Amino acid sequence: MSEDLPTIILPWKFCAQANHRLMPVIRGGRAIVITAPPYRQAKESAELSIKRQWGRRAILTAPLAVIARCYFPDRRRRDASNLSKMLGDAMSGIVYEDDSQVHRETYERTGIDRANPRVVITITPLTPITE
Repeated sequence: MSEDLPTIILPWKFCAQANHRLMPVIRGGRAIVITAPPYRQAKESAELSIKRQWGRRAILTAPLAVIARCYFPDRRRRDASNLSKMLGDAMSGIVYEDDSQVHRETYERTGIDRANPRVVITITPLTPITE
């Protein structure tokens, strides 16, 4: 079944670290937390790219495995798993109904690609567990 599912490739510039997601601001004299504009913009760009690559395929409803292979732009210290929140939210409602369907996640530090940094995402439906 997974043979007909596309591999989703997101340019690095569309990826945002989860630890950059929230930003405190003062509104009306009160401190509140909002989604940081750079994070929101990266997520919106990722969603558009995912929609183009996913095409008219149906939204998946089964349990899923997600493998994200990260090709970093440089050797700076980064945690590949910090991408999981943004990528999961960006695929939710496009690839699958809800990110709670993801039963297995793997984020791999694949290498450095200065010319084409990216995240390559493979989605595989899993057989539902029956009790």
